[in-house]
Amino acid sequence: MARAEWLAAGPTSYSVSYERRCLCPNSGDFVAEVRDGVVVSVEPAVGFGGGEELPFAFTVPELFATVQAAIDRGAAVVDVEYDVMLGYPTRITIDGDRAAEDDELLVTAQVRTTD
Repeated sequence: MARAEWLAAGPTSYSVSYERRCLCPNSGDFVAEVRDGVVVSVEPAVGFGGGEELPFAFTVPELFATVQAAIDRGAAVVDVEYDVMLGYPTRITIDGDRAAEDDELLVTAQVRTTD
């Protein structure tokens, strides 16, 4: 239902500020700019440092895909909170296996529309 809300009301151009916490590459705080559904830039959030473009960015479709992939692989915990207006995931908590250490993922996101 949330994905349908995004598809119905969501913009094609926006910025998404996200925090990705995990023991994985590209963990940290970032801002991705999306124009007409395509990522045009990804930068570390202010105060985080760097400025290199990253090979991966959380767009809204990528947030939904992350949730679906966790469900499809049978993750032990998949907890998602959604934006009440646009329907995109604002907080994703995933634990692939409760018995395994260091496989948890936390993503928080905030979208700012530009169109």
